Amino acid sequence: TKEIVSNYSLKDKRIKYELNPYRGKVGGTKFGFEEALYEWVKFLDGDDYIDFKELQPNHFNSDSIIHNYWELDSKGLKRIKISDDIINDRDNWIGNLRSIPKAMFFFKKSLIRNSNIFDKCIFEDLVINISVLYNSKKIVKIDNCLYYYRQHSNNYYGNSFFGNPQKVKLLGHR
Repeated sequence: TKEIVSNYSLKDKRIKYELNPYRGKVGGTKFGFEEALYEWVKFLDGDDYIDFKELQPNHFNSDSIIHNYWELDSKGLKRIKISDDIINDRDNWIGNLRSIPKAMFFFKKSLIRNSNIFDKCIFEDLVINISVLYNSKKIVKIDNCLYYYRQHSNNYYGNSFFGNPQKVKLLGHR
């Protein structure tokens, strides 16, 4: 990852590589968010891939963009469709502690008004979901898959979860 990003950063000054020693998952998210220089934010795990071909300029006439994704695990590649309820019934979605990986959003940095919300959070994907969904006036949903997500067999945190209080309690111990 370092070599790939460093190579791109030589060609495009908007791309920056920052080492994240000893910060952990939540601390790394906070650090990356604070270092973001532009209006829009997109998270990308080091072993994942984004296909930008489906993005159109008019998608950015919104506060956030959400998209479906491909998940690759030991069984192969499968399409993950994010429910349209995330837009049509936002209050219910949030109220039931429904969450998707933060990497499935493009969003305006201004939707998260204070990065200190990450300091005491146990699951930053849920914090980002709630912040983006509550603060977005307009969300665009792209039905095509833009993100290729590698799900590792030992990764407990990676899958979406839907109103699972037991998982929330377990996540609190990390």
